[in-house]
Amino acid sequence: MATQWKWDQGRLEYFRFSNIVLIANALYKLDGVELSGDDPIRDHLMDATGLPFSPSHYKVWRNYKRVFASSLLAYNIENRLVVSSICKHFVDSSDFIEQPDSYFIQVFRNFSYPHPAFRGYIEASDPIYPFSAIIKFLLSRIPIRPATIDDIFSYLIGNRVTGTENLDSYHYLNKSSYKGNRDEKRQLREMMIFASQATFLKWFDNSLILDISNSDSEALSDLIKYIQPNKRSKFSNPTEDFFQMSSIYGDIIQIPRITERESPVEVEFTEGRRLRTTHLRTERSPALRKALFASLTSPYSCDMCELIPKLKYDWVDNILEVHHLLPLSSTFYIENKGTSLQDVVPICPNCHKSVHVYYRNWLKENFIEDFPDKNTATFVYNKAKSGVVI
Repeated sequence: MATQWKWDQGRLEYFRFSNIVLIANALYKLDGVELSGDDPIRDHLMDATGLPFSPSHYKVWRNYKRVFASSLLAYNIENRLVVSSICKHFVDSSDFIEQPDSYFIQVFRNFSYPHPAFRGYIEASDPIYPFSAIIKFLLSRIPIRPATIDDIFSYLIGNRVTGTENLDSYHYLNKSSYKGNRDEKRQLREMMIFASQATFLKWFDNSLILDISNSDSEALSDLIKYIQPNKRSKFSNPTEDFFQMSSIYGDIIQIPRITERESPVEVEFTEGRRLRTTHLRTERSPALRKALFASLTSPYSCDMCELIPKLKYDWVDNILEVHHLLPLSSTFYIENKGTSLQDVVPICPNCHKSVHVYYRNWLKENFIEDFPDKNTATFVYNKAKSGVVI
């Protein structure tokens, strides 16, 4: 029988990266708190995160322990809340905040089954690394790329894939008859949406997509290296297992940091990586571009100057570009249906170049490197937009 791939369904709001940051900081301050008595962690978690942690008649730890453990943040030891080294890293370092991919890669390489947070934990079992398996599967499907929930059940879970296999073996997986039940499908779906917050993945049209250009051999090579599982020893108890799974060994994988984030020319920023070029490329994220324009009605118009390129240049199809309200190294906001399009707008090349000049000037005037949050970025974008002469 295939091992069930479990996740904490119905908690997608708590798995948004922005909320994971808040939860990690709150748990850090609760480290060592005794979990017995009258819900000792509720008030602090609610105040620190703004999340409801419903329902109120259940203790937070009882109802959300799988959220804390699945995101590799905290565990219960002898009825005390104990945070992991990954949780501490959110507070002690800016790595995860500035480059969220560094956090997701830690989870992808370490999260494994059997997982101590879920029922049916079998001690000393050979681990299965589901995220590594999924990403290797996506890499093997280039240029087809998308993977549906049914694909994961049929090709990976049904064939008892562990994520530790060589990438070549994923090219030769045969479709199995394994489909998973309704509950398993819901859990896998939310697990895949959680993963889609990494900049190189997108959830679109009920599929997980590897959002890296086929021609970007360097990025593909790096990804293959990054998602290799951190194989761990077999342990005799779930506590030891969790804390090895959630430990940081060696250096954090660093995605090269952007030092001139808002330069409109000469430097291009693609999903958090710095590339030298003389202009801004139109398609920085092919999957996101496809999703954005699929949601709009043709002919498309620039969100800033209202130009409709098709009416002005009859010989072109669509020259509008995708403008990210938040920096490209930030994760995309996720909803129950997948990657949100609230983070991007279509604008013409002239407006795109001009708004980045506006951003650069605004950041310089306010003595900050980058926008602290989406609301600030949206506010500044709307200020620039209101100044456009139409």
